[in-house]
Amino acid sequence: MSKTPTFVILGSSTAGAFAAVTLRKEGFAGRVILIGEEKEIPYARPPLSKQYLQRERERERLHLWPNEFYSERKIELRLGARARRVIPREKEIEMENGERLRFDHLLIATGMAPRRLALPGSDLPNIFYLRTLEDSDRIAEACQPGSRAVIIGGGFIGMEVAASLRQKQVDVAVIHRDKVALERAIGIEAGRILTEYHRQEGVNFYPEAEASEIEGNGRAERLHLRSGHSVECDNVIVGIGATPRIETLEGSGIETNNGILVDEFCRTNIEGISAAGDVAHFRHPRIHGRIHVEHWDNARLHGIAAANNMLGRHIPYSPVPFFWSDQFDVNIQYAGFPLEWSKSVHRGSTEEQSFSAFMLGGNKLVAGVCFNRWKDRRVCEKLLSQDATVDPAKLRDEEFDLEGFL
Repeated sequence: MSKTPTFVILGSSTAGAFAAVTLRKEGFAGRVILIGEEKEIPYARPPLSKQYLQRERERERLHLWPNEFYSERKIELRLGARARRVIPREKEIEMENGERLRFDHLLIATGMAPRRLALPGSDLPNIFYLRTLEDSDRIAEACQPGSRAVIIGGGFIGMEVAASLRQKQVDVAVIHRDKVALERAIGIEAGRILTEYHRQEGVNFYPEAEASEIEGNGRAERLHLRSGHSVECDNVIVGIGATPRIETLEGSGIETNNGILVDEFCRTNIEGISAAGDVAHFRHPRIHGRIHVEHWDNARLHGIAAANNMLGRHIPYSPVPFFWSDQFDVNIQYAGFPLEWSKSVHRGSTEEQSFSAFMLGGNKLVAGVCFNRWKDRRVCEKLLSQDATVDPAKLRDEEFDLEGFL
């Protein structure tokens, strides 16, 4: 009699949780072990910088599924457990407590860790990073109405936290290196418009600026910039990017480069080991190259794809990348590939906070960022999946139904 196979998922992230549930949904009858460093059952991270930080969503509503959901499906949760290293040759994971877990197939879904500041004073106690539920709790507790928060970083985490704290009546200043916030993510024009929305809500910006030192008597009280300016503060929140959690792979032979290198079937270079979610740098068959996507929807879909391919389905993962962000009254939806574009075309009214910006390479649609226009995003996603060419004049024309391109 053959032994029951064991599939181990390292990382109780969105990708890891959806992979575990998908294995059961698709009929896998072997042992499924889901390992997570946090003691919390798997939860959605996007609200940590938005509704949960504003205390508009309860902790329990962040959980992907309740605890009994996993037990009913015989998914073994190993929470509060840390892995020391992955040993592919022996098909084992060595845990920090000395236990060795054998696997027949391993999925690595360890996600990312916030990039840390390396400045004088960056070890002061009221400097925060946002990745976990506990991080969000600490920021919410520290940043009370009337306090002053300085946010280092003008990416999505920084801008979402800025909006959430302003809605809690916190004084907010954002320090970032680019000309406008989110320039690298959504382009300089859309970034400039969103920055203006934030200014109207009272957020202060220090563009093309870089912190040089954090000073204070036992806690951060002012941030010094390389320009010579200083910004007074009660708390500092850092959002300067993230790095893949691959420390357990040292010496394993698993290939990494800005994440774990996997093909379109979520496979690493070592048989029986896959990776999915934020930690994966995956080959996308539609662009003939690798991309790295750090957003919830990709983590969910990538986890599902990985589970199916662990079961031998051999289904290529090739979605149009999509993500969203909520900042004040603006819902931002983005669809597209991280490629260069030659021009952008606007549709709608920036003053009414209802418009879309489409990025084009010639007349080929590359990406679209839509402010309070989810229907535009859905059409954009369909066009991108078809490698569509479009007439820029029709994109601008509000009278033209975008579905006419389909």
